[in-house]
Parts: sequence; structure tokens; C-alpha cells
Amino acid sequence: MNFDPDEFSINYPISNSLTPFNLLNERELFITYNENIFNKISSLEEERPTNYKTDMINFRNPKQTPKVDVYTFEKIKEIFQKNNISDLYKYILNNFVYDSDIKNAEMKLMGIKRKRSYNLSTNIDRMKYSKGRKSNSDSSQRNHHKMSSDNIIKKIKSKLFENILQFINNILNNLSSINEKKKILKDIDYKYINQIKKEFDLDLLNKSIKDLLSFEVSEKFRCQKDFNKIMIEELVKNKNDNKFLIFALNMKFREWIEIFTLKKEFKEFNDTFSVDLFKNMPKVKDMIEGVFNKNKEKNYISSFIFYLYNYENWFIMKRSKKK
Repeated sequence: MNFDPDEFSINYPISNSLTPFNLLNERELFITYNENIFNKISSLEEERPTNYKTDMINFRNPKQTPKVDVYTFEKIKEIFQKNNISDLYKYILNNFVYDSDIKNAEMKLMGIKRKRSYNLSTNIDRMKYSKGRKSNSDSSQRNHHKMSSDNIIKKIKSKLFENILQFINNILNNLSSINEKKKILKDIDYKYINQIKKEFDLDLLNKSIKDLLSFEVSEKFRCQKDFNKIMIEELVKNKNDNKFLIFALNMKFREWIEIFTLKKEFKEFNDTFSVDLFKNMPKVKDMIEGVFNKNKEKNYISSFIFYLYNYENWFIMKRSKKK
């Protein structure tokens, strides 16, 4: 077998028909090629600055949305330490560990490149992993699983929408003289949550709460699809004297996340409505406790908490699919 150095790549398939002698020659050539590539990459990485800046320019895509502050593992723990928490929540935080998944995620969000080892054994191991759906006869492992970041982000997105709906319904129930709590506004259709797209989800963060909850209602409710939209329009028209309700409906999704996750204190965000915000805002600890009770796999809650506090940055760093 003849090899052309210009055409040979690290992904060149190893034929099963090779003799041990030819296979040994291919391995030597494989290792030599990878060492050359690794040396070039290492020299480039030494010249690249590793200090993270929030206004760092992406030279590959200068129009990319600028990054927001990355919430590191330690920064998240500082937020938790400031707040009074239940025994269960303390137990959860004891299980909030700095593992390799969080370390790698931090480095990615901060723009710090990891040095990869280019050797034969590493690349052969990578060949064991495949992408896409598995057939019944396929025993290979997949990179896309419950612990993958996109699945965790989708779970977080679902929980955020649940809690933002609860926030507005809490306000509406408090306006009513009836003690019974009702789901006045309904859950939005899951199709808005199920899709994870960079442009779409970054745009959602800029939308107001009233726009988010005006999406089509879930089919599980026996009402027209624009039920929420009609209800919100009626509220804005008939309850415009209730300044806090109007203020809450006009809050941006991004702003709501900041105070829900305790990144900002209520008084810091808005001193006038700080008491009303505290009274009606669902508790982030309740959401985390609920997720922990249903997902006790090792380190799942750690990744969930980390990506919750870096929700926007995850989408900023996500690569857009080419059309």
C-alpha cells in the first residue's frame, strides 16, 4: 500500500485486509503525521492568549453575539452561600462537584483551548464512538446521551418556562379574591421548547414575558391555541393600573433569569417592586430539588446547575448549522 503524505489524514481508515507488517508501517506513519500536526497546534496555542474577556472578538465570526460573564463553579457556589437554604438543598450542594465535565465546559465558555493528544490509541478509541441513531444491531457507544449538554439545556429550558409561567400565574392569583390557586395562563406548546437553535433561543432571551407566554398553548388543554395571547391582551387592557403586573409582563426573559437564579438581588434589580418580586417569584432551589429527586445519576445535578447559570453563553458558543 502506497501513501501520499499530502492526502493522508488522521481520519484515514485502517483496512481490515492489512497484513501485520503493513499495519505496523501504517501505524508508524500515522504516529509521525500526528506528531507533526500536534507540534504545529501546540506552537499556535502557546501564542494564543488564554485570559478570558467578556468583550473578546471572535475572529472567525466577528458578527457573533458578544459573550456575557461566565459563571464558574466557584462563582455559582458563592451565590448559594449567600442564601438561606433547606437541608435537602444543602445535601444537593454537597453533591455539586467540580468534575471533568464542568472543567471542560468552563474552558470552552471562556475560550480556552484544550491541548489534545494526537496519538494512535486515542484516535482508535474515538473510532468506537459514532453519531446519529443506532440500529438494533449496532453496539457502538454514542456521544449524544442524557448527560450531553444539549439535552441538559433542553431540560433547563423546559424548567425555566414552567417557572416563568408560574411567576405570572402567582401574580394573577394574588389579584383574585379566590383562595384557590389556578393555572390561569396555560403551558405553551412543547414545540417551542423542544427545538434548540442558536438564533431562535438567543432571540427568546430578548423577548418580553408577555411575548413568550403568548405562544401557542399546549394541545393538552381544551382551548384555542391563542388562549394565552388573548388573555394577556385583556390583562394589559383592563389591568393597566396594576403597575407591578405590567412591569412583570414587560420584563425580558434574560432579566427574569437573572433574578430567578439569584444572580441579581431583587432590590438591585428594581427597588420599587422588590417586595412583589420576592412574593411572587418561584424559588430556584425548589426547581433544583425537583430535578435532583428525579435525576440522581452521578454528577447530573452538577452539570444541570452549571449550565443553568451559563444558559445564555451556551447558545452564544453553539455553532450554527449551515443551511
